[in-house]
This record gives sequence, C-alpha cells and structure tokens, in this order.
Amino acid sequence: MMAPSKLTASDKTGAETLSGSTGLSTQEARTRLRTYGPNRLVRADKMASLREFLCTVADPMALMLALAAALYFWLGDPHEGIVLAIALIPVLSVDVVMEARSRNALKKLGSALAPTALVIRDGIQLEVPSIEIVPGDLLVIRAGDVLHADGVVTSVANLTVDESQLTGESEPRAKIATAGEQSRFYAGSLVLAGHGFGEVTATGESTRFGEIATLVAATDTTTTPLQRETSKIARYLVVIAIVLAICIFLALLVR
Repeated sequence: MMAPSKLTASDKTGAETLSGSTGLSTQEARTRLRTYGPNRLVRADKMASLREFLCTVADPMALMLALAAALYFWLGDPHEGIVLAIALIPVLSVDVVMEARSRNALKKLGSALAPTALVIRDGIQLEVPSIEIVPGDLLVIRAGDVLHADGVVTSVANLTVDESQLTGESEPRAKIATAGEQSRFYAGSLVLAGHGFGEVTATGESTRFGEIATLVAATDTTTTPLQRETSKIARYLVVIAIVLAICIFLALLVR
C-alpha cells in the first residue's frame, strides 16, 4: 500500500459532495468487508479443469464408446476397438476445449482490473487492494482506470466511460453527477477521459460485471434439453450394450 496523502482543497470539494462525507472510516470499511466479502468479480476455481474432465469422461456417450471399444478388444477385433477408441478423442476434447475457452474468457475479464484502487477513507486518499473495496467507499476515478465496482458518480469533470464490455455499444458514455442512469458507473468499464469521485454501491458478484461472469460460469455447467435427451438415449444404449456383452460372454462359455 502506498503512503496515504491528504486531500487537496479541490479534492475535498469533490469528496464532500457525498452528503458532506470524506469517505468511510477505516473501521467501517473493515466491518463492511466482513459483511459483503471481498470484491472478487471472477472467482478462481483451481479444480474446475479436473472436474470438467471427469464430467466429460462420465458422459454416457463417452462411456458407451469406451465400453464398445473394450468389447471389440475382448472379442479379438482390435481394429474396430482402435477405431472406437480414436472416436473417443473428439468426443472428450471438444467439451473440454470449449469449457476451457469459457473459463479463460472469465480470467481475462478479471485480469483487466488493476490489483489496487484509490479510495477516500478518513479524509485521506489511499491506495488499497481492489478486493478490499466495499459498498459505500468513495472511489477516486481517473482517466485510464478500469473501474473496480458499480456505483454512482458524486463529482466529475468531463468524465467519459467506455461500457462496451457490458453493453456492446461502441459509443462512450459521458457521466454527470445527477440522478438517473447517466450518473451510474459499472465495474469493468474503462475511463477514457476526465476524473471524479464515485460512491460504490455494489462489489464482487453483485456488480453487473460479476453477474455476467457468474452467468457464464453457470452456463458452462448447465445442460441443454438436447444434451439431456441425448444422455438419456446414451444411457439406454449403454445398458443394452452391457446386456448384449453378458449374453455373448455366456454364449461363448456354453460353446
């Protein structure tokens, strides 16, 4: 953390527009951090890759192909067994690769944010870890920043923000300290020009940015109706294949 610096007269004017406040007290910020949790927009899941691979391997279609390949090897037809074993590769790799891409996209969204941010606490400008930003913090907004949380601007000077990551719109948005949507800013947005102060209203997964990241992560693990029907058919085929294998094995024993 950098050494704290006292606000200049012009900075105080901007900071005090928030109902005469100069930011949260350090103690209140700690209390809110315990209440709301860290400002982590994208949660890291170290076991995601292994879990996704195991889920893919346990897929009924993959199990059916594996069982059929094993059956061909057992019956002395390695050529067909090898063909089915090779067919397993795209079945397993496509799902794993697609899910890995989605996970990497989330990581890129999270890495776009700087690890620290400037806030006003106890009337002092502090550089704090971005994960320690809490609702109610008075955020210092500067050109070039990627905003760390959702909030409302309280004092601005020619502030222009790029919200294309959230809205898809290429046109920058001018922000003014007034009621309504034009005063709101969102985590993940890039400050193109100007500066100002803003009161944080949402952090972490409660931000729009965090909600999108959570939705993308949930989409990776949610099966579609077509996938559910395909899995059901594949399970039936697996059962049939097992029954046929048992019948063939018994027939060979009798012979």
